[in-house]
Amino acid sequence: MDCSLSHSIDLFSIKSLDQGQEDLSKEVEQMRSKFRRCEREWLAEKETLHRKLQLCQQFSGGSQSRGEVGREAFFTEQRSAQRTAGETRMQKRMQQLNVRDEGTFIYAASVLHLLHLTV
Repeated sequence: MDCSLSHSIDLFSIKSLDQGQEDLSKEVEQMRSKFRRCEREWLAEKETLHRKLQLCQQFSGGSQSRGEVGREAFFTEQRSAQRTAGETRMQKRMQQLNVRDEGTFIYAASVLHLLHLTV
């Protein structure tokens, strides 16, 4: 009887150790997946901040001091004013060309009309 009791205790301890190992394995796997998820989120945030920094540096206008980096990138009023001024100049130039072309066309038509009358 002593042998059977020892045998059942050994089976019980083996089963409990096996169950403990499975529980620990599951816990380690859950912790690993949680760590990987946090790591992916951190890397995504790092990439986003890195891109924002590149954008600020690209449009900073060459200022290199710590407080000045990127400040000009968000003030688009100057760029908007320059673009609007350029469009206005282009429209005025096109109007001048149209007026000159109309004047040339009227002059040419009148010359042709006079030539036609004299012929």
